[in-house]
Amino acid sequence: MLDGQMEELRTIQEQQAEDKRRERAEMLAQVEENGKLEKAEFEQAELKREQVKKATGEMMEELERREQRLQAKKRGSRKRWRSGSMMRNVDKTRSYKLSKKHMQRRLSR
Repeated sequence: MLDGQMEELRTIQEQQAEDKRRERAEMLAQVEENGKLEKAEFEQAELKREQVKKATGEMMEELERREQRLQAKKRGSRKRWRSGSMMRNVDKTRSYKLSKKHMQRRLSR
């Protein structure tokens, strides 16, 4: 009778040990799966971060190019204005001379 109880106790202990091993293996598998998911999420976040960084860099480059074009345009318009004002002064002088000659011709007639 004692042998039968001992055998039954050993069977129960073996079953409990097997359950613990199975539970441990499941837990390790779950930890591994969680690690893979976390790594995938991190990589996805890193990829998104890189895309945002790239887009921001491109936008900054475009803004810089625009600013350079604007500055060049301003410099160019200043030069045109200066040269235009000089031309206006020359035109005024010419028109003054022409009008003076014109007036002299009219008076001499």
